[in-house]
Parts: sequence; structure tokens; C-alpha cells
Amino acid sequence: VAQSQSQAIPEGEEGSISLASEDKKDISDVDASAPEVEKLVNAIILGALSIKASDIHIEPFEDPNGKTSKVMVRYRVDGMLRPASFTIPWVFRQAISAKIKIMSNSMNITERRIPQSGRIQILAKGAPIEFRVEMVPTVFGESCVMRILDRASVRVDIKIMGFLPDTEKRLLDQFKGIGGKKNFGLMLVCGPTGSGKSTTLYGCLNYVNRPDIKIITAENPVEYNIDGIIQVPVNPDVSLGGNKKFDFASALRSFMRLDPDVIMVGEIRDEETAHIALEAAMTGHLVFSTIHTNDAPSALERLTQMGLPRFVVANTMKAVLAQRLARRLCKDCKEEVDMSPEELAVFEANNVKVPTGAKVWRPKGCDICKGTGFKGRCGMHELLILNDEIRMQLLKDPSAIPVKELAMKNGMRTIAMDGLEKVLMGLTTVKEVLGGTGD
Repeated sequence: VAQSQSQAIPEGEEGSISLASEDKKDISDVDASAPEVEKLVNAIILGALSIKASDIHIEPFEDPNGKTSKVMVRYRVDGMLRPASFTIPWVFRQAISAKIKIMSNSMNITERRIPQSGRIQILAKGAPIEFRVEMVPTVFGESCVMRILDRASVRVDIKIMGFLPDTEKRLLDQFKGIGGKKNFGLMLVCGPTGSGKSTTLYGCLNYVNRPDIKIITAENPVEYNIDGIIQVPVNPDVSLGGNKKFDFASALRSFMRLDPDVIMVGEIRDEETAHIALEAAMTGHLVFSTIHTNDAPSALERLTQMGLPRFVVANTMKAVLAQRLARRLCKDCKEEVDMSPEELAVFEANNVKVPTGAKVWRPKGCDICKGTGFKGRCGMHELLILNDEIRMQLLKDPSAIPVKELAMKNGMRTIAMDGLEKVLMGLTTVKEVLGGTGD
């Protein structure tokens, strides 16, 4: 029973549950410890695991007439939300939220007026699974999202993350000579939420992880543990005395005195964190972090907009990697077809050469991919490596457009160009690339 942390939940499949009758109309009659509540929560979790979902959404919707009120369960699979094959009876809405809070061992079961966060650790089918839980009050009750952190399913090998060969080589070349303070600078990974930034960071850290290199990270939260790396969970709610909080900036200051070779800070959100990250990079450390910008050149411009001196950014930055995720075509049912004129126009607009007679693939749908035509996701990457020419441009004008022009002149592919190359490889579709890049 998934009652507390690290406790096993029984075998089962999505929808393979029988609910007690809905004779009870008063929600207060349903207790969080009732067997049917436990059964529902287990079914929700096992349903998500069976389709390799990344997130579980549990959302109450009330019908004013009381006829179709329900708690909807949806799973995010390969970036898309998919309704579960069942809904939760309305009378269980409060009990389900309470049960999840109990499982977290850290959320207030009686508090329903404010957002709450927690973590759950369970065993499912013999494997440890962790969930990051967010719960917010709505007009119809509490809405819950559970992010699944399945360490067994995460592949943190940078060489199997779907980089094109030349992009992978240029990226890995940035890590040569680490140790003894010989390779230093700041490297950023950028993209929107859910674009795989954390996984890529873990892949980079795993690649440079060896006994003669000290690596320390500041994360909020620590999503995956990597052997040999010191991982520090940052909590801004913890006071360090006075007005100081244990945030990314505070962690970085502490790290500077721990003699690391490599530092990773989860995200650069403000000028203070950016300033300390660049200071660490200037003093002989290789620093990794993420930043929320749409493309690689914009990350450099964003740093200067935070108030950082241009010469510091120009002299300290090593590289910026922007990325998106596109749904990967199911290899068991994808169909090869001729390229349409509209698709050809997309290639031409992005300066991607199309070989004579090139084909593309379409999703079809089969039992393996649950009828969607897609299974898994593939990365689309944009790697900007700073050279003297780009550094001089940053000193003159750090705007994204001239920096992008210079970077492309020096061999950078845009995210769209990288994605279209993967269309030609049969990994995804033009529609997925355009959707992922916002074009």
C-alpha cells in the first residue's frame, strides 16, 4: 500500500479498479484511509508508470447541477496531455488530495487554502520511484500535479542524447582539460520548461565525472542522484540569519570555498546569481547552469540585460546550448512518403539542403505507440561556441541578432535546422519541428 515513503504499492493496471458505490453524497464521509481511496491512488500511479508519463494531473471540475461533477486524471506523455481511461468519482476529491499529502509526509493535510509542495518516495513493481508534488487550491477543490522522477528511466549519457555527430564533438571538445583549473568558464543550457535542460546538464556532469575531478551542484530540488557528485538541495525558505536565505547565490558563495573543479547551479534567475556564477568561472572553475531564453544568442543578451558588464560576459562565457524536444516517430509503424511542397518550403526557408528524392515519414499508429504514431522524444539542439569574433561582437553590441549571424557563419545550426536534419533521418516530422520551435 502506498501509504508512506518507500513503501510498495501493489501490482495493477490503469483502470483495473472497482469503486465503492456512490451512495455517499457528502465528501466528508470518505476517509483518506479508506481502501477504495488507496486503490484509486495506486491505480493513478500505476497507470502513469505503464505509459511512461512524466506528469500526473489530478483536477476537480464541478457541474453546478451536480450531474457531471468529476475529478479528471490526465497524464503527460511525450509532452502531450492524455486523459486517463477513468475518472475519479466526485465524492473522492478531498480524500484523494488528503491521501497524497499523507504519502508525502511533509504536506499539511488540514490546509486547503494555500499552495503546497512535497515529495513522495514509493516502490512500484520493485523499483524505487520518486514524485515531486505540487498542490494548489481551486474554486472546486485542490488541483494536484505529480512530476515523476524515475531514476531508472533517465539516461544521463551525453552520447545517447541524440546530438548530431558534429554537434556532439563540438560540445564534448568544451570539456577537454578539466582538472587543475585548466578548463574554466560558464556554460549555459537554455530552453523553456520541459525541454530537457536538467537531463542535458546531468549528462554533461556525468561525462566529466571522474575521481580526480570534484563536482558540486546546487539544485532546487535534486532530481536525480549521480554517484561521485556532491549534490546540495537549495531551499530559499531556509533562513541563514538576517535577510539571507539559502538560495542559489548563497550556495555558490559557499561552493567557492570548497575547492571544486566543476560547479553546477540549477538556474540563473537574477543578477546576483549570474554575477557569482561568472565570478566562479573567472576564478578557475567550469560552471554549468540553465537560463530561460528561447535560443542560444538570446542567453548572452539576457546576461547583459541583468546588468553584468559586457567584457565579463565576453571573456567568461564558453558556450550556450539551446534545445527543444520533439516527439519521436514510432519505429514500428511510421510510414515513408514523398515530401510535400509545403514541407520542402520549410527546408528551403531554413537553409537545410534536401537530397534529391528525399523522403519523409508520417505517424500511423499501432498498439506499441497506443495509436499515437509517436513513442518517446528526440532533442533538437543549437550550440553556440564563443570565439574571438563573437566575443568582440558582445563588446560592441550583445543583441541576439548580430550574435546569431556570426555564430551561424561559424557553423552553428539553429534549433529548427537541427530538427529538420532529424526529419530527414526519419526521427520526427516537420510539424513536430515547427511546433517545438514555435515557427
